[in-house]
Amino acid sequence: MAKINWTPEQAAAIHARGGSLLVSAAAGSGKTAVLSQRVIERITDRKNPVDIDRMLIVTYTKAAAQQMREKISSKLQKLLEPVPNDADLEYDDTLCPDTALLKRQQILLAKAHISTIHSFCFDLIKQHVQLLPLSPDITIAEDSELGNLREEALKQCIEEYYAGEKGNDFTELADLISSGRDDRNLFETVYKLYDFIRSHPFYEDWLAEKLQMYNNTANVCQTVWGEIILSYTADSLLYCIEILEEAVILICDNEKMEAAYKNTFQTDLGNVKQIVELVSQKKHTASHWDEIASLLTTAKALTPLGGRVMGEKDNPAKQRVDAIRKEVKKILEKLADRLFSATASEFEEDINTLRPQIELLFSLTLSFSARLDALKRERRLVDFSDLEHFTLALLYDEPQKGVHVKSALAQEVSQNFDEIMIDEYQDTNEAQNMIFSALALTDENGSEKNLFLVGDVKQSIYRFRQAMPEIFMEKKRIYAPYNGEDFPSKINLGANFRSRIGITDAVNFVFSQLMSEKLGELDYNEDEALIPRADYPETNEIATEIQIIDTTDDSSEDAKIVLEARYVARRIAEMITDGYLIYDSEEKLYRPARQSDFCVLLRSKKDKISTFVKELQANGIHAWAEVQGGYLASREISVMLSFLRVLDNPLLDVPLTAVMLSELFAFTPDEVAQVRLIDRNSPLYLCICKAADQGDEKCAALAESIKKYSAAAVTLPIDHLILRIYRETDYLSLVSAMAMGENRKANLRLLAEYAASFSKAGHKGLCSFVRFIDKVTQRGDDFAPANTLGESADVVRVMTIHRSKGLEFPVVFLSDTAKGHNTVDYTMARTILHSTLGFACRRRDPVLMKEFTTIPMEALKLESERSSLSEELRVLYVAMTRAKEKLIITMTQDKRLDGTLKALSGGITEEKQISSYLVRKCKSFADWILMCALRHPDGAPLRGKIALDDSRVLWENSRLLVEFNQPLSPNAEQECEQLSITAEPVPCLIDEIRNRASYSYPYAAATQVPAKMGVSSIAHRESNQSFRFNRIPKFLSKKELTGAQRGSALHQFMQFADYASASADAAAEVERVTQLGFITQVQRECIDIKQVQKFFASPLYRRIAASQDVRRELRFLSQLQANEIGFDDADCSDTVTVQGVADCIFIEDGACVIVDYKTDAVKDAQELEQRYSAQLTLYKKIIEESLHLSVKQCILYSFALNMEIPLKL
Repeated sequence: MAKINWTPEQAAAIHARGGSLLVSAAAGSGKTAVLSQRVIERITDRKNPVDIDRMLIVTYTKAAAQQMREKISSKLQKLLEPVPNDADLEYDDTLCPDTALLKRQQILLAKAHISTIHSFCFDLIKQHVQLLPLSPDITIAEDSELGNLREEALKQCIEEYYAGEKGNDFTELADLISSGRDDRNLFETVYKLYDFIRSHPFYEDWLAEKLQMYNNTANVCQTVWGEIILSYTADSLLYCIEILEEAVILICDNEKMEAAYKNTFQTDLGNVKQIVELVSQKKHTASHWDEIASLLTTAKALTPLGGRVMGEKDNPAKQRVDAIRKEVKKILEKLADRLFSATASEFEEDINTLRPQIELLFSLTLSFSARLDALKRERRLVDFSDLEHFTLALLYDEPQKGVHVKSALAQEVSQNFDEIMIDEYQDTNEAQNMIFSALALTDENGSEKNLFLVGDVKQSIYRFRQAMPEIFMEKKRIYAPYNGEDFPSKINLGANFRSRIGITDAVNFVFSQLMSEKLGELDYNEDEALIPRADYPETNEIATEIQIIDTTDDSSEDAKIVLEARYVARRIAEMITDGYLIYDSEEKLYRPARQSDFCVLLRSKKDKISTFVKELQANGIHAWAEVQGGYLASREISVMLSFLRVLDNPLLDVPLTAVMLSELFAFTPDEVAQVRLIDRNSPLYLCICKAADQGDEKCAALAESIKKYSAAAVTLPIDHLILRIYRETDYLSLVSAMAMGENRKANLRLLAEYAASFSKAGHKGLCSFVRFIDKVTQRGDDFAPANTLGESADVVRVMTIHRSKGLEFPVVFLSDTAKGHNTVDYTMARTILHSTLGFACRRRDPVLMKEFTTIPMEALKLESERSSLSEELRVLYVAMTRAKEKLIITMTQDKRLDGTLKALSGGITEEKQISSYLVRKCKSFADWILMCALRHPDGAPLRGKIALDDSRVLWENSRLLVEFNQPLSPNAEQECEQLSITAEPVPCLIDEIRNRASYSYPYAAATQVPAKMGVSSIAHRESNQSFRFNRIPKFLSKKELTGAQRGSALHQFMQFADYASASADAAAEVERVTQLGFITQVQRECIDIKQVQKFFASPLYRRIAASQDVRRELRFLSQLQANEIGFDDADCSDTVTVQGVADCIFIEDGACVIVDYKTDAVKDAQELEQRYSAQLTLYKKIIEESLHLSVKQCILYSFALNMEIPLKL
């Protein structure tokens, strides 16, 4: 075995014993090798060997766990091999050569605890399931099924809250959270809050703690929200001072500007310094907040300029001074108008108003959690967060509320592990960290003594999965540097064995300027910098490039990404064609580049990965991208799901048409049309059956298949049914002939696996599976598609930066860097969450009908922005450190580039680290990269565009290539010179253009005629009014009904009542209709029984009762000419479909009598006649045409007047 030359830091991490150790491992530092070597040395230690099954090794993914297990197995196998005779190899004799011990470890490796945190938790729960309210045969829920359960649980909870004692308060909460016409935002808010709190241990305590924050309102300055705003204000104002002082220096260098501007700028500078002095005080009284707000309001107006500066329009100094004044004004306006928009007293009022609403939201979330837990228990399911919380329940006792101590079981389990190794510790959340603490052994001081934590906070990019890098940072802050004696301690692994020095230098150059504790959550100093240790031959080629693609002014964002993708594709094609050389570190020689040597990284996959793949393929390059989503919409899966829907219900025309046109039955569109025309009014399936009876062979085969597989579905599990269809129809072979056939076959096999999981969860039958898929589709969810690509496939990978973490490629294109940072989560959100700052939302004033921001909301926006941008910096770090030999950063820029560069250069001082406030202002990766490149010695092409001198250049030896590129056409190699041709005007064409431009549409009047109208809309067309309705009907909140709602209640009773029973006992019939659910209890209480009794005692009712043909709620549909119903300008051929409902029609003496019930509160019958005669006239006309009977009489019955009103029509 070759002896590895470990660096001193690596050796220390491998050999350290005696206490807990935190290893901060930079990108490419060989942390996996160190981790596996430490395991080997622990289990082969000469003095104190540890069995492999007494170590707990936790990885972030299952793939990483498997890789670690294989590495350990491989190392053990090599240790068992005889000493090689090769003189070039030096045997490592530091390890124990005991063959028996090594073989024992090989045997124990099979049951070693090497897994993800969730796999470990699942095993622990299964071992001690009797201590938990769980079934022994629990399974982990699929995301799609869990989504259905979440929706069901939350719907039930929300309905209960609407109908509960606090229904009115809950309606106000729903209106606050959901601004639209439904509760979608409320659903999303509860889901978001639930997922967020589940990353915290004992999340009920977290909710109680954050709700308590709304009880402390005495001094806004001393709240956590006030402190965040004051800190940001101080940073903003210090930046203002910095650039104002720069402006004063520039002004003093120019006599004209000095005369006009100096006093103004010095006054503004003094005002800002005065505010900074007040903001920077250590202790703030309650009055300071309003004082700061007042000063900001005054300062934002800025002091009027002393005069105009003539003749200096093109002077760069004046341009910079003017830009500074605008920027200072913008900053002060933001502080005054947004962050200090509320006074101290208004803050207190906001908090007191919001507290009960937030308490109600927290209560709903806990109710949802309990309901969801119940639904999961019924189905013997758990999700990943359940695994963490059930494990916490096993490992901790709660002797009193809010106090958690290790359980006896935790003490017992911790004795099973001599060392606990945790990889990717920077992506741990608080719940997981508490599990690790419970499993760790402790010394006499209570400190954990057997943890080995490995990670890199600079690569923590999973905050959206509730990762908490601050846990890693806190340990890094308090742990002492490693000296071999004091524990717990920390070791930095900064040596990079992956990238060429030109790439590590570029990474260090960029992040030493950008990353700080305020933005990035650590200072990128010498301890964090990459140390190049990769063994590459020297070369004169520049390893890092910035390629800027110029785009036209009118290019859309989609067009820009196409141009960028085209450049990347052409560049890769050229590098492969030209024989670009890649160094093979194993063979120690150069070889020509292959397609698999290239990777294209994008920040986001949405709608962009496919563009890059398309352009690569257009250039003859095989490209691959892992597409997450689109599985259910893929052709092969959509056809199969349509067939399953048809087997469940053959009368569904759309799925049946899809199946007919698919490869399964190969109908042509004309053949489908012919079948459809057999009977246009019948379902398509019946037409197929008729065609089959008439001898159509295709239809006969289809009908037989539907019959056969529908019968099989009754007895077969759904996955067996799917596999049988594949087998008997040879569908897998059919799709294999299509493009990407192997991937389609894998998708179909995966469908059977998904179906098997569905059945395994206890669901039975085709119908249940189809309904399940439909719910998934309605929610907009999807399943993961199959991946048939192996690691050795010779293709260019196109992937997101998140997907690339842990991978490396010889040549990396970091593209789409001009894409703006995603700020929607905190700029557009109606609610915001933060682990420390809690929950915040806007406030609504029901009197003014306005919404406005709050101090907690603004504080959480600031902190969310800081956290988000810190993570964006780490994402950029991960992207840049994937490259081994070549890093090419691409971006598109238009004519605004000069303005962008000027803005980026402004505020940069001679200090190496750029102000965190300036970094925070940047909108994209491109802004960050360009801002740093402006200070690079090779950044002259950028500085030249804005006439920037070299005074702020950071001189160093690293190289950087910056180039501007013109956009490429789809066929650049075939471009030909464009000819400029001037044509003489043609009079006849000019006349034709004028005629067409003055054209008037002859049927313009018809465009104003609606296709369909209700009778009441026509009758009252001139007096239509707009009404405001509450989103929740008042009868659901138990308030008094409106007059219209009272009328509707009586109409509903008359619709569903048994007239004979009502005539005998009206009160009893009202009660019966209520019990049947046709009207609610609240509606029943508003029905006047006396009015009902008087109707059934009236002569009109006796006529109705005597009729042999009574029709209630008769719905009708007819067509009328538009000019007959008020559209006077319409053509005689224009018609309107008219629909309506007649309350009651009865036949008397061979003719119709129309009765319309009215509940309007009127004084006399004449008012009703005037209001409804037009409506009844239309009823008469349409019903005569529909029933082919004459209408002898139209009657209005007024319940308010207790009388019938015959109309003269």
